[in-house]
Amino acid sequence: MIRAMIGAAMALLLVGCAASQADAVPTTESLSSDGRDIAEAQCAACHAVGAYGESPDPAAPHLRSILSRYRANVLEEDLIAGIRVAHPMAVFQFNPQGVDALIAYLQSIQVREALQSEAVSVEASVEQGRRLAEINCATCHAIGTTGESRHPMAPPFRTLSREYPLNSLEEAFAEGILVGHPEMPEFRLTPTEIDHLLAYMNSIQSRRGG
Repeated sequence: MIRAMIGAAMALLLVGCAASQADAVPTTESLSSDGRDIAEAQCAACHAVGAYGESPDPAAPHLRSILSRYRANVLEEDLIAGIRVAHPMAVFQFNPQGVDALIAYLQSIQVREALQSEAVSVEASVEQGRRLAEINCATCHAIGTTGESRHPMAPPFRTLSREYPLNSLEEAFAEGILVGHPEMPEFRLTPTEIDHLLAYMNSIQSRRGG
């Protein structure tokens, strides 16, 4: 009887250990390894998938620089939804686990472009943001510290923080912002451009009563 009870207890213990191993969270290394397998299977026909080398398709960016073009959370959503890109490429979707693995691999091989790896002063970033605002936004918005917007439905940039936390615009800029006034073209910015534009917007904000 005692032996039977001990045997049953050991069996339960072994089952518990097996369940714990099945539920274990994958390590960063194992996720990255799985992500490399996915990249080689799904992406290597067009992209350079390693830490060096050129892409077979000249229009396909190196995977080692892809997070310089897209923020990881935006790319994650696109991969799950079914990514479509500029170069001819099969439309496919990943499950969330596959996306986690691929993003982990991409993060492990990233090489920032020289411009991004350099420390950019606040003043230079603000100036870059001002230029982006002039190119992309000045036809509708007042982008300076004074003046009225040319389009009556386009708020002056200096008052945007009264209506929105400016950081909440980051994802919208990355995904392709759509707004209430129909004359505004849809456009996307790179992560570095977003940082510059937000730096400029923050620099000109006029608080209520000011």
